Amino acid sequence: MRHAVPDRGRHPAASHRRAAGGAAARLSRRRERDARRRPGILPQPPLARERCPVLRYSAPGAGPPGTRGVGRIPSGVRAGSLDDGRGAGVACGHAGRPGDLAARRRPGGRARRRRGAVRPRPAGRGDPPPLGARAPRGAGGGAGRRRRHRHGRDAHRLGVAAPARPHGTAASRRPALLAGGARARAAHRPRTRRRAPAAADHHPTRRRRAGARSRPSRGGRVGGATPGDDARPILGALQQVILGQQAATRDVLVCLLARGHVLLEGVPGTAKTLLVRTLALALDVKFQRIQFTPDLMPADITGISILTGSHEFTFRPGPIFADLVLADEINRAPAKTQAALLEAMQERTVTVDGVSHPLSTTFTVFATQNPIEFEGTYPLPEAELDRFMAKVLVDYPDAADEQGILTRYVAGFEADRPATYGVSPVTNASGLERLRRDVETMRVEPQITAYITAIVRATRDAASLTLGASPRAGVSLLKAARAAAFVDGREYVIPDDVKALAPAVLRHRVSVAPELELEGVTADAALKAILDKTEVPTA
Repeated sequence: MRHAVPDRGRHPAASHRRAAGGAAARLSRRRERDARRRPGILPQPPLARERCPVLRYSAPGAGPPGTRGVGRIPSGVRAGSLDDGRGAGVACGHAGRPGDLAARRRPGGRARRRRGAVRPRPAGRGDPPPLGARAPRGAGGGAGRRRRHRHGRDAHRLGVAAPARPHGTAASRRPALLAGGARARAAHRPRTRRRAPAAADHHPTRRRRAGARSRPSRGGRVGGATPGDDARPILGALQQVILGQQAATRDVLVCLLARGHVLLEGVPGTAKTLLVRTLALALDVKFQRIQFTPDLMPADITGISILTGSHEFTFRPGPIFADLVLADEINRAPAKTQAALLEAMQERTVTVDGVSHPLSTTFTVFATQNPIEFEGTYPLPEAELDRFMAKVLVDYPDAADEQGILTRYVAGFEADRPATYGVSPVTNASGLERLRRDVETMRVEPQITAYITAIVRATRDAASLTLGASPRAGVSLLKAARAAAFVDGREYVIPDDVKALAPAVLRHRVSVAPELELEGVTADAALKAILDKTEVPTA
């Protein structure tokens, strides 16, 4: 609380103030000069903690004679922050010497501090006078006008009005004497560092919210889990059994999460069938294997209607009614048998005798074919190839992985005995559907869709290709990119996802020019040239 600095100018009552302020006169000349320069501050720790507006003294002459001290208490003071003991000390202390402010009114020479609400003063004692009755600012005149102007600036900086200048009687000079005694004590006491504004103490939630904003976002997942944490165990189960095919196993999982069908192409004995059987064990879903042969009929895949004893036809579902269907050596069946898969792969329904039968929600076709044998095979029509999301190439493993395969067989592994795989179910059909719904929430920016469109359209204009990719190819590339981002633990698609999956999604949908094919140009080489020419979005 700041008080008015006594007028040390050429005032008629200057000699009385010097006599009354004996404590300040006994200080050294340097401390006396500092004490006169700085406004006095009464020690009131409760008020300093609350940072409330300072109390004002009533104007001189207000109330009965002999009443001086704390006037009107602002509304910002909390209950219990100012006790009546300190208030009494401030009201009636006399700065005859340092340290005897609060002891004048209480017997025993000490002030007692009590916690509690601020008790109101009796009416008429120390109440501030009306605004019109207060002493005007700048009263007193003379040589002290410059000091009063400086004090008014300090009071304005604190947000309170400067009190009127005391002059005249001894009773009106006593607040100034109190300020002089306070300055004398402040000169002997070491200066302490003030606390920060206590506005945060009244609002503790602001500090907690600020701390929460400084913490990194976890995407709203419990325990800091990433989106692909539930899908990576499936990939781990596949790579535990299938050695040396990391890229193939990842592409298979990506297509499965993107609701796409997969065409596996590789030489015999490269674990194509084993990969799909292991995936069925890890997912704990219904698995069916169909061996395609030249004499296979469409009814052998979709099912037939038979006449029962009640002279009614009953539909008997075929092996296609499963969650995971392995079409082994699919290119060995004739075109009419392969056509039985067209409706099932696109609409996920089977129509028999004019009646449509829905398939499982997790229905996925994994087809295998041998690229080196052409006798007794039938090439897949373009309409069926376009329904496969990706064509995954299964190549030979390297030397270390191939030795690891032999080591596993020495340890008792057998491909025809699933019990030796060491794979336990990771999830089920409902869990797979939940993962697929999570994949659909991956964020795709317009720059990514523009990049996919540019790649697909470039395949139609390339001179090295006679057949470009269809719009369905762009949709498949988009879905596969979202699934790849999900497996990688991201919530958004980046251009690298599109660029890495473009060969697998487009290689079976394009046709290389015959003259270039004779020179050894493959679909992957033509696609690589297109990807290199297409501008990649950077922002």
